[in-house]
Amino acid sequence: MEDKYGYVKLKSTLENIADKLNKEGYDDLANEVLRASKFYGGMPSEFMGESWLALRKVLACKNELSSETFELAESLCKEIKLGFERVGQKLPE
Repeated sequence: MEDKYGYVKLKSTLENIADKLNKEGYDDLANEVLRASKFYGGMPSEFMGESWLALRKVLACKNELSSETFELAESLCKEIKLGFERVGQKLPE
């Protein structure tokens, strides 16, 4: 099945980030990211919005996380931001 809009990739990457956060000892943050991944299959804007909010929390911990985890979250945030811009929607705050 084609992942035309990247939602399967987003869900998979969120789960990957959550796994990395768990391994680094950030269980609460991992749960936030994993919770966002559960919005997959619902409204796309809600899924992307929840993902954006969870990833922003990850980015706020830049100095505490491994560079690999941070860079993965940062890259995903950039993709989500582009997605919102393409459809002319405002990012959630």
